[in-house]
Amino acid sequence: MDVIAVQLFLNFQRFNPFAWLYQKGVAQNIEYAADEATLREVHSKKEHQYVPLDQAITNPFYNSLIKNRIFMLNKEKSTSKNLWKIPPIVTLTVLFVFAFNTLTIAEVKQKNTR
Repeated sequence: MDVIAVQLFLNFQRFNPFAWLYQKGVAQNIEYAADEATLREVHSKKEHQYVPLDQAITNPFYNSLIKNRIFMLNKEKSTSKNLWKIPPIVTLTVLFVFAFNTLTIAEVKQKNTR
């Protein structure tokens, strides 16, 4: 469904460079999700890493994507210890928005026609 939605979006935003970047990001996200699901089934992480490497040998155009996939396979999952960062960031963001939310009052000078 993600790919179909992005393709429909891309049809209307053909000349928008951010639409193309969004499409690339969605494709990478799907690859990462597929790798994560495969790792739950495969017993060896190293064994699964050889599959993208074989693709890199046969198709040299996707080397950066394959390098990112292998990097994500070896990346440590974030733990619940990092959840303490969310409340201060949200609080600071809300304070920042309210601190710089100012009301601009425009005064219009009227011509004195006597």
